[in-house]
Amino acid sequence: MATKFESSLTSNFNMPMISVKLDGKNYMLWSKSVTVFLKGKGLFSHLVNPKPNSNNPIFAQWEQEDAQILSLMLTSIEPNICSSLIHFDTAQEVWICLKHMYSGTGNTTSIYELCK
Repeated sequence: MATKFESSLTSNFNMPMISVKLDGKNYMLWSKSVTVFLKGKGLFSHLVNPKPNSNNPIFAQWEQEDAQILSLMLTSIEPNICSSLIHFDTAQEVWICLKHMYSGTGNTTSIYELCK
């Protein structure tokens, strides 16, 4: 059975899904692009809701959709940033990490820039 994500992809295969590539300075634009895209596909819940238990009947579909979202996100991030995200397993984990690193709230952004 095709996931919501796969069905959407087949109809728009040649259309770029996220045209903004996160470079560390354009987080607000990138996050808005990802948000709008995923809301349009009915998949934004992957970024804000917890991962279902593996015994949940929707887990297999959720896992497949989340892998596709994670792939989409990673391909829309510059390689130097992407390499620091490889230990995360879900789209939500990457989303939260990037928000902490680049949203400009707190000192995390400044600390990250100093450590580069």
